Amino acid sequence: MLVADDASLAHNLAEPLAATIVSLAGGYDTLIAAATSVGKNVMPRVTALLDVARSRNTFHANRAGTARKNNHLPQISWSVAGEF
Repeated sequence: MLVADDASLAHNLAEPLAATIVSLAGGYDTLIAAATSVGKNVMPRVTALLDVARSRNTFHANRAGTARKNNHLPQISWSVAGEF
């Protein structure tokens, strides 16, 4: 986990936050964001700045020990369920 603390990030504006993420993303293969309004607003900008494709993946685990992963790509959609 990295922490960025700057006055330009105080209001969670998409452009400065995306620029900060891109400046720190160099050594990483995967970037993950929560499906919040900030994450949904920032990550498309990050992927555009990095010139990479974006994949929307969701993962849900419940207390019964069942996990479900849904993947949504432009041409393909699939689900995988299992126990852990």
